Amino acid sequence: MEPLEVPSETLLQLADALEGGHVRGPLTKFGLRAFTTSAGAVRALEALRKTAGNEAALAAMCRLVVAERAAAMARAPKVELVWTGPERVGASSRDTKVVVAELFARARRSVLVSSYSLGSGAALFAPLAARMAEIPALRVRMFFDLTVGDDRVPGLRTREAYEARFVQSFRARHWRGARVPEVFHDPRTIDNERISFHAKCIIVDEEVAFVTSANTSVAAQQENIEAGVLIEDRLFALALGKQFDDLVTAGMLVPVQGLTASR
Repeated sequence: MEPLEVPSETLLQLADALEGGHVRGPLTKFGLRAFTTSAGAVRALEALRKTAGNEAALAAMCRLVVAERAAAMARAPKVELVWTGPERVGASSRDTKVVVAELFARARRSVLVSSYSLGSGAALFAPLAARMAEIPALRVRMFFDLTVGDDRVPGLRTREAYEARFVQSFRARHWRGARVPEVFHDPRTIDNERISFHAKCIIVDEEVAFVTSANTSVAAQQENIEAGVLIEDRLFALALGKQFDDLVTAGMLVPVQGLTASR
């Protein structure tokens, strides 16, 4: 049977007509002219009527098709465009800074933040720090590239030197909360200048994921041209989070020493 090429609203109107005795089989293009002009849809409906056996059963099947469509729509991931910078009047995107603040404010169980550079994150992370103070069980993990700003690192390229610099900067410039998140990095970026930790995303409660080109910096959140997508889909959020979990378990992403996560 061909797929029904009839809008849900029209199927409901047809179901009413069938149940009221205003439409009877066999169904023809002329008989269904008030509902559809598609020959394929007429053939599909007539085949469905024959399968159903009578008009009442066909009406019930029309309503079932509509209900299944609605259920599928409800299950479909909710996807939104998120944008930083100038855009045309009337664009339907959401603002990066607003989305990030909303994500932090809605967190109940867990937050994962991944970014190349920190920029100046104190204002950005303020809602998250407040959320951690409000919910003691909230687990927050962050992933960064510690080699950003190599020219300011004295001495040799050692993991200890980079971690010490990061801890000092993180506590002085980027994090004001009493509770401290878990922070991880990729040590390969220290050993190999050609490797960067460049993933930029936020995952909240393993339910919603924000994947973006924007770093956690004022410029990226408010001034640059940055594009991202907000995906409300548990399966996607779990899959993305597992990428980080697996690398931590394998020891490829390691904790920043000197930052003691508080629970």
